[in-house]
Amino acid sequence: MLPVQERIVDEFTSSHFFPSRFLSPSSDSPATRTLFCATLLLLLGVALLCPHSVAATIPNVVTASVDTGLLQPLANHHPAWAVAANRIAQVPDNQNFEQMTLVLNRSDAQEQAFEQLLADQQNPARPAITSG
Repeated sequence: MLPVQERIVDEFTSSHFFPSRFLSPSSDSPATRTLFCATLLLLLGVALLCPHSVAATIPNVVTASVDTGLLQPLANHHPAWAVAANRIAQVPDNQNFEQMTLVLNRSDAQEQAFEQLLADQQNPARPAITSG
């Protein structure tokens, strides 16, 4: 093991992070501590790579199929230019798209307001922004 690795293992397994009650005095060697740390990291890695076990405990809250006849548009969420007069063509429901690019663009006023919001949020001298 490289000296830097030994120092990291020694610091990680010091009494602050690694209480001596986990190892008996006779087994308090760098090799034993390294093996113990490697085992802990392996177990942590396995736990992080198995999200399906966590997802299995979350109940599905959608218990029935969605009835699209009950959908309602949100008020004031329809762009004024999206009207039948501006329709160019209708795409069939079964049309597949190999590639699509969607470009979102703010108006100059929206961009300026967004930049000001970012500046305000990142300014430590500014009071906290509230939602009320």
